[in-house]
Amino acid sequence: MRKFLAAQDIARAPYANHFTELHDANVVNLNDQQKIYVITEVRSGGAWTCEYTNSSADGEVYTRNGSGIQTFFPKAFVGENLKFTGVTEVSGFFIPAGKVF
Repeated sequence: MRKFLAAQDIARAPYANHFTELHDANVVNLNDQQKIYVITEVRSGGAWTCEYTNSSADGEVYTRNGSGIQTFFPKAFVGENLKFTGVTEVSGFFIPAGKVF
């Protein structure tokens, strides 16, 4: 789904909408349709994978892989409908987004 962002939401999101998702089953799903997620850190004891989409019209599912602790700052990792496997913790923030008609 294509989405739009308000400039003031982008500026305050890192402070107001921060999250850390802990998970002991090694799967973290971030799939609220009203949010675009910005991932700043992934923690894992080994290899991890993230499947995600972005707000482009193609609907393609992308994959990102890594191992151990990885920090994505200042180049943050942005996506929607994220599904992490093999992780113990995912941190970042979200930006409220509205649907483009």
